[in-house]
Amino acid sequence: MSIIYIHYAVLAVMLVLTIFAYYRKTHISDNIYLAFILFLSIMWALRPITMGSDTIFYVNSFKSHYYTQLSNVPSGREILFYIFVVIVKFIFNDPRVLFFSVSIFVNMSLFFLFKEYSRHYALLYCYYLAHFLFLTFNINILRQGMASSLIFVSLISYHRNLSIKSFTLYMSAVLVHLSSIIAIVYHLLFNLKNRLQPKIVYDLLALIIVVLTFINANIKNLMSIFSQYIHLIPISEILKYRIIQYLSIENSANVSFSYYLTILIFLTYSSIRKKTDSVYIGMFAYLVIYAFASTNEILVRLSFYLWIFEFIAIGRIIDYNRYTRNIMPALVMLFVIATAAKTYISLTESGFLK
Repeated sequence: MSIIYIHYAVLAVMLVLTIFAYYRKTHISDNIYLAFILFLSIMWALRPITMGSDTIFYVNSFKSHYYTQLSNVPSGREILFYIFVVIVKFIFNDPRVLFFSVSIFVNMSLFFLFKEYSRHYALLYCYYLAHFLFLTFNINILRQGMASSLIFVSLISYHRNLSIKSFTLYMSAVLVHLSSIIAIVYHLLFNLKNRLQPKIVYDLLALIIVVLTFINANIKNLMSIFSQYIHLIPISEILKYRIIQYLSIENSANVSFSYYLTILIFLTYSSIRKKTDSVYIGMFAYLVIYAFASTNEILVRLSFYLWIFEFIAIGRIIDYNRYTRNIMPALVMLFVIATAAKTYISLTESGFLK
């Protein structure tokens, strides 16, 4: 049996247990959920090396001499992940241990983050298991999965006024994957909210961004127009070439489902909040980054670093109105099933799960 079917079987069991416990007003021990997470992390670590486009790259790099010489890390960039892999290779010398280490770190950290922000953390985690980001964090973009988890914890620490811890985690994320530097957008918007306090300002800006995104999605040559000006930037020719290549990769399918979902969640959360708060700003920043990246497969990865706010917003929406609390979990269950189906169809058609 393909491991993707085992994954969805585990998801189904977790979802049924969670919904049953909710309506029976009982509590399921976290140890049960953690056991499921441990099992899934081990299972995906033992996946075929042909599954996912990056797995074979990590395996070959791990077995080669790439992770034995610091000179292989260009200018010290992303050196923290390099050191992490060197340690794993020195102790275990098995790429599957690397896969497991990344998976368990990402999956466990997200579980406890959801638990901290919502009473419905188990339901939110089921959504995470159904989401394509679970599969891509555990199969493909391992470095960005680790960096995203560090950014998530960094943002939590930031709102606890743990500035030193937040900055340390933020810099650690940057040293794991350079693209995580984009999370600074959230900090800029959060500090700006004191000057643009009326929520209507953000609502109008969000509306403008959504409209521009739909226009952008229909302009096929927009990225190529941007590419014409890349040569004016004072950077190396190799980096210019890579940027042009990234801009030329279109993936407008992201606009058709995930982006619509983000807009829906943002509007719903906006309707129940009279003032801006950290989650609202996080969702707004997520929407902004996603809007400018939604037509490009590479650039859309930048939105992953603020993706955590979508989950927090869903949790607060569920718990907002006591009259809807009885039907919201059932609706979220249907939502999880639809998300799992969409993820499976899109990834199997693309050959990602072969």
